[in-house]
Formats: sequence, structure tokens, C-alpha cells
Amino acid sequence: MGGYGSGRKFYGGTRHVKEDGLNIDGRIIAEAIQRKGSGYEYVGKITWSWNDEPFASIGYSLIGHTFTLDYTSNGVPLKYPVSLTTTNQPKGGLRYWFICPLQGCGGRRTAKLYLPNGAKYFGCRKCYNLTYKSSNESHKNDGMYRHLAMDCGMSFEMVKNIMKK
Repeated sequence: MGGYGSGRKFYGGTRHVKEDGLNIDGRIIAEAIQRKGSGYEYVGKITWSWNDEPFASIGYSLIGHTFTLDYTSNGVPLKYPVSLTTTNQPKGGLRYWFICPLQGCGGRRTAKLYLPNGAKYFGCRKCYNLTYKSSNESHKNDGMYRHLAMDCGMSFEMVKNIMKK
């Protein structure tokens, strides 16, 4: 069970989670444009911190529908464009999306770009096969928690939280 060729894609561990790497949220684009308008050039910096200590940062510029990332990875300077697209919002305005710069997904529209540990370029969650932390949690006891919840007249979530403590 679970050995070579069994179909278990990540034998010996779980998939990488998006929370373990860096990410860029497309809302920074909308915020920049709302401040000045769409006809300007924007230059900025994104910094990531851990316990109030910065550990990584990248520079970016936004000209028209091109978002250019500028950073260093393992001593190698990288500067590359990421195309943008927009969709109309039901109550007016525009929503900005990144077009994934990696070639694995064929230009997928995404709200966030991710840089997993050890990767060189930002890309979408699908290209890096990232999952969420909650997807890796075990659900082997959920049946027992449901039975206990029904017997006690409590909610499933409440029983699960009590049993985990």
C-alpha cells in the first residue's frame, strides 16, 4: 500500500502548502491604482516579516497591464514581467488578476502568485501543486466525532475541538 507505482503521488509526505512560501496578493495592484488612477507608473516594495523581523523583500513596478518583479534569488538578480488582466465587478469597478508567468498552466488567471521554498520564480498555486494546510490534516477520527456529537447532542466541530485538546 502506498509503495512505488501505487498512485500515491507524494509518498513519504504531504504536498507542499501555500502558507510555507511567499505570496503576492493582486489586491496591491488595485490599491495602487485607486490611489492615483490607471495612467501612472507605480514602483513599490513588498516585504515579508516573521516576528516583526523582515526576512525577504522584492521590488515591483506597474506600468499599464504589466507588473514587473525585481528581486534576487540565491544571489542571481531576477527581473521579469507578469501580465495582468481585468474583469468587471457587478457593482462597478475592475478586479485585477495576474496571468501566471510559468509555462506549466498556459497562462492561468490567478489572484495570487506564490514562491514556494526553493523555487526561483513566482507562479500560480496550480503550477506548483500547492495545497492548503487544512487539506493535509487527518480526518481519520471524523466518523467517531460525528457519532459522539449525535450521542451528546453537540455539534461536530465542538466535539472535534474538545477531543483534540
